[in-house]
Amino acid sequence: MQFEFTAFARTTEGRGASRRMRRAGKAPGIVYGGASAPQPIELDHNALFHALRNEAFHASILSMSLGGAVTKVLLRDVQMHPFKNEILHVDFQRVDESRKMHMKVPLHFVRGEESRAPALWKRLQDGIGVLHDHHVLAGWFEEQARLAEARDNDLLARAARRERRAFIGLGRLLHRALLETKPSDLALRALQAMARGRHLTSP
Repeated sequence: MQFEFTAFARTTEGRGASRRMRRAGKAPGIVYGGASAPQPIELDHNALFHALRNEAFHASILSMSLGGAVTKVLLRDVQMHPFKNEILHVDFQRVDESRKMHMKVPLHFVRGEESRAPALWKRLQDGIGVLHDHHVLAGWFEEQARLAEARDNDLLARAARRERRAFIGLGRLLHRALLETKPSDLALRALQAMARGRHLTSP
């Protein structure tokens, strides 16, 4: 799906100018990147608002007409009013075909109700989150152990290192469960439950 829209060069900047622009039905923005200097722009607010409701608009290379020239751009950021359906500012980045660019692309599973892929993907995301928490907490306990040693508190240092080893061991078990060819759902749920239990007793 291809998206084309028209933008106009913006000559005035500042909060007052942006407010007047929004009252006139325009949305302020900027286009940057590539070999050209950043260019403040303005767009039709309603047309942009409806385009933003299309998920593909956020993950596609867009054709922007500006000053009679068509430029390929990516939508990079949108600032919305906290409680109004109003766009405060929008950022676009020029596409440079000679440089690598990163963008987020949504995944939709066809016949997902008949496939294990969505469930496996969610399980992987949950597992990665738990692994990250364990890594952070293990580092925290190591820091506490070093502080305790600096205060000559051997008992507290040993306790902190024991907790650190427990988190590292549980993280390894969870990592192995995620990498199994046919992972056990029951084992993974048990590991995650253990992790939540540890989170309750952790700082």
